Amino acid sequence: MFEALTELFPMALGLALSPAPILAIIIPILIYFFLPNKMELIFHRWKDWLIKNNTIIVITMLLIFGILLIYIGFKIYLI
Repeated sequence: MFEALTELFPMALGLALSPAPILAIIIPILIYFFLPNKMELIFHRWKDWLIKNNTIIVITMLLIFGILLIYIGFKIYLI
């Protein structure tokens, strides 16, 4: 029953160590240090984009998590 759940931990670790989360942390830090004059403008553009596309981002994330949970539920049920 718990085999499907134990498969999530390596997958979660793999996602945490993938390039996207690492770049999401490193890029703003690099902008802060190397482009201090343009930093405020760049961050305001990112903020405006996130505010504008908030609904689409949330819907996409919920769909991904929902599909993943349904998949795991079927996998546990069929074992």
